[in-house]
Amino acid sequence: MERIITVTLHKDSAGQYSLSLSSLTTLVSVLDEDNDPVNVRWVLLEDPTNPGFPNARKLTASFDVVPTPFTISDGVLPATEDYITAPNGNGAEVSTAHVQDSAVGQAANSTSLYKYKVIVETNDNQQIVLDPHVRVNRRKITRGTVLGY
Repeated sequence: MERIITVTLHKDSAGQYSLSLSSLTTLVSVLDEDNDPVNVRWVLLEDPTNPGFPNARKLTASFDVVPTPFTISDGVLPATEDYITAPNGNGAEVSTAHVQDSAVGQAANSTSLYKYKVIVETNDNQQIVLDPHVRVNRRKITRGTVLGY
């Protein structure tokens, strides 16, 4: 299962930017209901009615605390873990590795919360930042859980 987080850049007529995310806390698990691994994909979109469209240049999802739920380590951890789209703006996307088993405790009801930053760079060299979370459950996630039913 791939959890898709849509990041949308908005711009008002005064030139002020804001971001919206499809989920400020994204629920993932090591395996889904079909025993398939789970990963996350961020997609950068821009409202086509924005003045000066297109304005978005690049999206970065940056974890300051490592290991993250997606860290694959050979024993040496980086200072940060960043997922960066190519600088092609609207429709750009980037994906993680699968959620690692070490991202959450072994008890059946274990959960872990990971804070990260979403940074969108604009064509006029501004950076707009949000601080969402990834919540990792030991229990498998289902389509119903993800979709809220």
